[in-house]
Parts: sequence; structure tokens; C-alpha cells
Amino acid sequence: MMIIRGVNVFPSQIETVLLNEGYQPNYQIIVDRVNNTDTFDINVEMPPEKFTDTVREVTAMEKQIKAVAPEILLEEYHLPQTADKLWESIYMEHLDRLKMKIRKYEDDVIFEFDTLDELRVFDTSYVDDTRSTILKQISRQLNCLERDIVNVTAFKTSDNAAAGMRFTVGGQTYQYTYQTGTTQRI
Repeated sequence: MMIIRGVNVFPSQIETVLLNEGYQPNYQIIVDRVNNTDTFDINVEMPPEKFTDTVREVTAMEKQIKAVAPEILLEEYHLPQTADKLWESIYMEHLDRLKMKIRKYEDDVIFEFDTLDELRVFDTSYVDDTRSTILKQISRQLNCLERDIVNVTAFKTSDNAAAGMRFTVGGQTYQYTYQTGTTQRI
């Protein structure tokens, strides 16, 4: 799960959209923070039938993939009634604007994780390497291993913007604030 502009976005949801548009499940999600604003780009492997020589066709395909979901996310982001909604709930409310197909998966094909601790149980490679620049910074600041950082939960500002995370190390609770990049014991 990723939190983009305060909204929970699951990679499986992005994959579903790509598959529904005829793309293979080979893609890369690049999450960044530009001027204190979350951004994400999706790089997609083009199947042979999607190759084209005209700029017009390439541009149309890019717009088809990139336009609708981020547009809805931007429209909904600042609304108080959507502050605590998951991306899938917002997606469901906009089915009239989004193409959707139903595809049933076996129970052991798609896994969703709500916390880093759940992900670590599923994939133990995340125990010692969270692949998070922030958590690596925190482990250096607190002189601990990444595996020692547990019970990570997000917190928001009074206007529901993502503000940082709270976590536990060695029985002590800490808070990391995104804006200042600082960690403090609470």
C-alpha cells in the first residue's frame, strides 16, 4: 500500500486498471515528493499490439492510462468527506468515468497489507530492508536496525493531510514528521 496525497493506493488496483486496458502486469510505480506534494508515475511495458509509429496514437494511449485515475484523485483529495477513504472506495464511486471489468482471482493470488508489520510476516525480506529512505534515516538516527522499527502508523494534521508516522523502537514510541524530517520521542 502507498499513501499518495493522503489516499491509500494499492498497487493491485493500478495493476487491475492496466490489465483492463490490455497491458501486461509488468510496470513500475515511481512515488516521489515534489514541493511537499506526493506524485506518482507509472511506467508500463508496452505489449507488441500497442506499438505504434504515430505520435498521436502514443499520446492517446498515455492519456488513457494517466488521465482518469489521477484526475479523480486530485478532484477528491481536498474534500473533507473523502479524507479517510481508501482509493478503492473513491474508484467505486466513479465507475461511470472509469472502465472496469471483473476478474475473479483465487484466494492466494492477491495479498493486501495494511501495515509494514503485516508485510514483514508475508515477505521476510522487508524485516531487515524496508526499502524506505525515511525508515533507513530513522534507524541511523536512533542507532537501531530497521527490524527494530515496529507498529508504524500514519498520522495526519488537523486538516487531514499526511503529516508523518508514529512507531515503536525498543518499547519507546516515536514520531517522525514529514515536513521537518525529524524524529522525536513521544
